[in-house]
Amino acid sequence: MAPRPRIAIVILSYYSEPYLPGLIKSWQALDYPVESLVIVVVDNPHPTHGSSLSSLKSQLLPLSQRGLPEIVLLPQASNLGFAGGCNVGIRYALDNTFDYVLLHNQDGTLRPSAVTELVNCLEQNPSAATAQALVVMQHNPVLINSAGNSVQYLGFGFCNQLNESTSSVPTVISDITYGSGAALLLRSSLLKKYGLLDEDFFAYHEDLE
Repeated sequence: MAPRPRIAIVILSYYSEPYLPGLIKSWQALDYPVESLVIVVVDNPHPTHGSSLSSLKSQLLPLSQRGLPEIVLLPQASNLGFAGGCNVGIRYALDNTFDYVLLHNQDGTLRPSAVTELVNCLEQNPSAATAQALVVMQHNPVLINSAGNSVQYLGFGFCNQLNESTSSVPTVISDITYGSGAALLLRSSLLKKYGLLDEDFFAYHEDLE
């Protein structure tokens, strides 16, 4: 059986301590082959709480390849913003020949089949550049946060079907205007060809750009 594509899950840590238990639990349940996954955690220091590196080292590193995929920590000396921080993780993935990069917000969790389904989507649709997971509300997972994003006529992006019931989402793969960076799988080949996130967008709209 051929090995599955190699995936780098890039997490931007920004005072990530409150979210680590939920992240760890969701990563432990992923059904994607662990040998084809690496979790790349880029830590942007918080202006009040400072770096999360101590907690990341004590809570994550002992589980690296011991119940979790390999963990790579990339601490930053200053806050690079969302785009800049994610780009650090993306560059690591490209330098280490990963097939896909999955951007994943620290305050979200992945369902067990999420990585598998996103990879299958792009593998089965070679003309698609990105694939976004359905993002639901953490406090009420029957409500949608983003079923793909759209663009308002003045150029601002917004979440499709915000606060609608998940029962309204098609059960088949559907086209969207653009994907939310909260849970977005990107082809490495296209990142190499077209470039990374525009760091002029310190936070928000970098996924739209």
